Amino acid sequence: MTLSEGIKKRTVALLILTILLNQDMYSYQLSQELVNHSKGL
Repeated sequence: MTLSEGIKKRTVALLILTILLNQDMYSYQLSQELVNHSKGL
């Protein structure tokens, strides 16, 4: 795994946790929020 891939994986994990701090969600809702917040990452 390259450094860039590792950073992306950790960023996604932090983004998921941040989103779930605000409210509980089903997986579909979470995936939509990830798309909205990630800006194509």
